[in-house]
Amino acid sequence: MSEHAEVLRITILCDNRALPGFGSEHGWAALVESAGHRVLLDTGSGPTLLPNARQAGADLSTLDALVLSHGHYDHTGGLAALLEQSGPLDVWAHPAAFEPTFASGAEGDARYIGMPLARSEYEALGARFRLCHEPVEVAPGVRTTGFVPRSVTGNVPAPHLLRTRDDLTGPDDFVDDMSLVLSAGEGVFILTGCAHAGLRNILARAWEIAPGAPVWAIAGGTHLVAAPGDEVRELARDLAAAGVSAIGAAHCTGEASAQAMREAFSGRTLDIAAGLVLSVAANGLIRTS
Repeated sequence: MSEHAEVLRITILCDNRALPGFGSEHGWAALVESAGHRVLLDTGSGPTLLPNARQAGADLSTLDALVLSHGHYDHTGGLAALLEQSGPLDVWAHPAAFEPTFASGAEGDARYIGMPLARSEYEALGARFRLCHEPVEVAPGVRTTGFVPRSVTGNVPAPHLLRTRDDLTGPDDFVDDMSLVLSAGEGVFILTGCAHAGLRNILARAWEIAPGAPVWAIAGGTHLVAAPGDEVRELARDLAAAGVSAIGAAHCTGEASAQAMREAFSGRTLDIAAGLVLSVAANGLIRTS
């Protein structure tokens, strides 16, 4: 096989931005195709997953698995519609993904932002939940990070986001936040959901899973929308210094933080949007279409 031949394909199906002909939403979903297997990361908030999949020519009725990066509605809102199309499906997630989560408002009210349906309702639609705290290979070359230890600096705190556990509600610790580590030749591609665990921590976790592997790219949500520009630029420089070759900041990044990332990152930046296809070669070459 030529080192320039495609070994990994990622199709962005839901994002806050979209290419012409595709719908945008506050949500995230990406289809991973690797070694003849097809795995979906997240389902967006609901309205654009199936229409965008049809527009992209992506058949979601033949998935090998679904991975939920965490339990927020903007990553799980399309799950019911997906199951109605796919039928029985293995759904991988962290055990805490079903814990109720909320966003507090200026008036002290709290808006529910967790999974729209109960676990039993999804199971009635065909979901076969595979809940796991540790990393797991859900398909050849497609591994979850499992729980991401917070060993280094994480993202900007989000005190308005809350979680209920054991009948107590407090600041969300995002314990359910997971990403995917995708094999591509000798390197890996890290695909995030919202990166609530922090990009530095996710990178460290990826290296635990694939020691010494070059990181061809990190792409997905970053939850940097409220981060000061100086912190975003420092993070971008740190990722470049660590050897990350490309970065695609999407979904919950915000345009100001995405621009700061583009200014400071010394590698390639990927302009992510719904409808974009990323073709990754064994040598790390990434083509977009």
